[in-house]
Amino acid sequence: MAFPIKFLLLQKSELLYEVTIRGEVPVDNVTELRRQITRLTQKYPPEDIYESCLDFVEDCNGFAETLEKVKNNITLLKSDTQKSLVDRTQSLLHHLHYRLQRIVPPLTPEHNKLLNNLKSTYNTLSSHFADILKSSGPSVEGVTASKVDSLAEGITKIAVTCDRGLSSDISKLKYDGKTCVRAFIQRLNEFRTAKEVSDTKMMNAATEIFTGDALHWFRSVKSHVNSWDELLVLLKDDFDIVDYDYRMLSEIRNRSQGNAENITIYLAIMEGMFSRLSKPMSEVDKLDIILHNIRPCYANILATSPDITSVNHLRTLCRNFERVT
Repeated sequence: MAFPIKFLLLQKSELLYEVTIRGEVPVDNVTELRRQITRLTQKYPPEDIYESCLDFVEDCNGFAETLEKVKNNITLLKSDTQKSLVDRTQSLLHHLHYRLQRIVPPLTPEHNKLLNNLKSTYNTLSSHFADILKSSGPSVEGVTASKVDSLAEGITKIAVTCDRGLSSDISKLKYDGKTCVRAFIQRLNEFRTAKEVSDTKMMNAATEIFTGDALHWFRSVKSHVNSWDELLVLLKDDFDIVDYDYRMLSEIRNRSQGNAENITIYLAIMEGMFSRLSKPMSEVDKLDIILHNIRPCYANILATSPDITSVNHLRTLCRNFERVT
């Protein structure tokens, strides 16, 4: 571990955080908290947890609270570099190192400013801690200054998803072989893209995804497939309805826009249905179906634009009509 944490040196607030991000409800007693985190870190070491499950503001407030502890410790260390205080401070800094990497990037300028201020304070305190160790000699009873130097080199954001949270999300993806396999594959691909999940992880999670008949099927074919993409091709071949395209096309032609459904939602649903066809439908054919099925209220605006060439063009015209009516 590049930044080892002596968890037994952490205080209650830090222990509560360390237990929470590992997916368990923290106990209230500090002694039991230490036992709890000792057990959990065997399964979930700090470097394997990449994303915080806490609210952004709550996470930042907790981070700031620990920063204040580090600041107070550094003030004391300037006059006395006692080993116990050095160890506690280093563990707090290492705790903060991982915590800062896990904070989900903010969406607002105010939150971004808050996070940048926390990073700046963290880097400053890390540098001060390194300076104290250097001024005390090459090593302070086993704590090397070179290790602390790396804390002040800046924070690298790891763009991956927490495996613990990933397992929870994957458990929501279920397929029993009785529903539309194309819709399921589409959802799987969306999930993989959003979570940046590797083929290997998806294959490892297959027994969590497939249930019932689909699970029996997977167990019978898993030794014959070499990749996740190959498995999906086989899944579609074995569970797809023979005349699926015929049925889907009929459903598409009969899908009219609802009375309270705006054009954006209607077209989004239609595009989703088009995407499930084996052969892509031309833009002309899409427009022909949609123009027959949208509400009559758009007739006047469409009459003034006879040369509609794409679904996007149609969407723009109809949205403009909705905004003025």
